[in-house]
Amino acid sequence: MYWFPCSGPCRRATVLLLIAACGSGCHVWRAVPGVSASITEGRRTSPLRITRKDGSQVIVQQPAIRGDTLFGRTRRNQSSADEMRIPLSDIREVATRRSSVWRTVVLTAGVTTGVFVAMMAVLIDGACSQGRDC
Repeated sequence: MYWFPCSGPCRRATVLLLIAACGSGCHVWRAVPGVSASITEGRRTSPLRITRKDGSQVIVQQPAIRGDTLFGRTRRNQSSADEMRIPLSDIREVATRRSSVWRTVVLTAGVTTGVFVAMMAVLIDGACSQGRDC
């Protein structure tokens, strides 16, 4: 049997925090050279970040290029999305979302270290409060 310095809700919160940190990972936007129909192939569910020539950015869900126009949807909120069209001539940059292994490793190591330090603090505090030599 193993010993864990907290129980019940504390233990569940710690486990959920570790799962969330390890499972979510870190994502980064990476620019794709040129704008062509190939960037939308196989990306029915993967979003694209579009930077327009005026500098504004928009995240496009379900992107598709037809002719000289990028079609897709952009979310207004969690429950609704608007249809949008952007002429390819108005696009300065297209970026895709990729997982960053390095950032995920650093995040996981940081969270694990933080949980370990917190557990040691609880352990030391518990030992000191019982009158042991600290």
